[in-house]
Amino acid sequence: MEKPGMDRGGFFFRSGLLGLLLLCSLPLYGKDLSVLVWTSPENPIRGAPWTVSILVAHPVPPEVTVRPPELPPALSLERVRTESRLARWASNERWTAVEFTFIPNRAGEFLLNAFEIITPDNRARTSPLVFRVRWEDGVDREYKPRLRWELLSSPEPLGEGLELKTGERAELALVLSDWDPRLPRSGSFPLNLAVMEQAVLEELPVSAPEAERGVVFRLRIIPLEGADLSLVFPHVHYSGVNLNIPGIRLRVVLGKPETGPAAAGRTGSEAADPPPGAVSRPKSAAGAEAGVLAADSGRAAGPFPERSPPLLFRNAYRRNAGAARALWDQGRRPEALALLRKNEGDHLAGFTLTPLRREAEQALGIEDTEDEKRRPPVFLLLISIAALIPLGVLGTARLKKRVTSGLSRGYKYIIAVPALVLLTGLAGLADRFLDRTPRAVLRACAAYRVPDVLGAEDFRFPEGLPAAVRAEADSWVYVESAEGNAGWVLRENLVYY
Repeated sequence: MEKPGMDRGGFFFRSGLLGLLLLCSLPLYGKDLSVLVWTSPENPIRGAPWTVSILVAHPVPPEVTVRPPELPPALSLERVRTESRLARWASNERWTAVEFTFIPNRAGEFLLNAFEIITPDNRARTSPLVFRVRWEDGVDREYKPRLRWELLSSPEPLGEGLELKTGERAELALVLSDWDPRLPRSGSFPLNLAVMEQAVLEELPVSAPEAERGVVFRLRIIPLEGADLSLVFPHVHYSGVNLNIPGIRLRVVLGKPETGPAAAGRTGSEAADPPPGAVSRPKSAAGAEAGVLAADSGRAAGPFPERSPPLLFRNAYRRNAGAARALWDQGRRPEALALLRKNEGDHLAGFTLTPLRREAEQALGIEDTEDEKRRPPVFLLLISIAALIPLGVLGTARLKKRVTSGLSRGYKYIIAVPALVLLTGLAGLADRFLDRTPRAVLRACAAYRVPDVLGAEDFRFPEGLPAAVRAEADSWVYVESAEGNAGWVLRENLVYY
């Protein structure tokens, strides 16, 4: 008779346990994160600021992270602003507003993918946003599409006076301009190349950035005979529009093709077969920045300065100067200056390196930089403090025994000197640990307003300039120089010291 009762008790016990587990698990899932998105203006205009505001139901702005998607080529990121706002639509709660300001640089219809919102308890994504950029406010212009040939080494219309030598390569791009963005564009371009005896004609693939710029066809030409070359193309029907392809006329002379940077810059052949020593420019935005830096770092600079070793700390000076000279001769000038600055601030002989470091910066055209602050090594400060504490305790005990004697004043001076040295050591130690601002020497690099290569470029830092690191974000670092110039740079452009 007790068995049914036991079953009912077990049933209620198991049901209560399951309910308790469900109640305990609710906080793990949390409630949905409320997010509002609006744009201003609704119909952006080419060249005018366009703001995308993302409002998040979270009261603490530093705890809200909004990651933008990969931007279409039609947008340039101008700035990002985060602030707290009073949400009158939500019972006057505090929400976090993140505003992205863009500059549309092309007219047409584009897609902006989802933004990702992250808070300590939730994650959310916005819906993709389709927006249309107008050419001008209230004006629907007439489009007249046309084609032109450009020399890839210098994006400008191909003129009649281009001269090539036999065996020399020239890469041309057929660019479609003034296309109505409301009309679709097919991916391929119908252009058939005829076989010629006077030249080799080769079709090249069109990259995604080139297609966004309007390139519809790429052509490589290698003249084989010393006679003028003329190419004529028929009319084409492209995406419902009849287009005329301009002809190509080249002057060809006999001779061997040039080698080196001059030929690469004039013919654009570095993409297929770069000459020795030429700098290859990657396709991506970050890679293009790295390519520019590689070219900038190799610019002409003065030799490493020659200075006679000082009388004091002669060996330490020769060792540090020799290491910096070796880096300088290898073309690693920022590393050489970072080594000098580190030793200038940390070593007892650092003051002997200050004139050498100033002359090395002047060889790069940098003037009036701040000297490094003298900072005794931590181990020396700790040893001094450890040695002075027993002396202070012993002197104090000795002073108590002789407080009535005439020698008490002398003991006070004996105690005061170690106490002063002790306080100085503690102050130096505190300065070491409290001032943790990272410092670095910069390579030649671009400074951006926001940590994104799609953002606006403010200026360029010269090679060898010292700067303080104020903030970090993934592969980006916000730096500030002594004269007040500040901006976001890629982390690989810093040499910490």
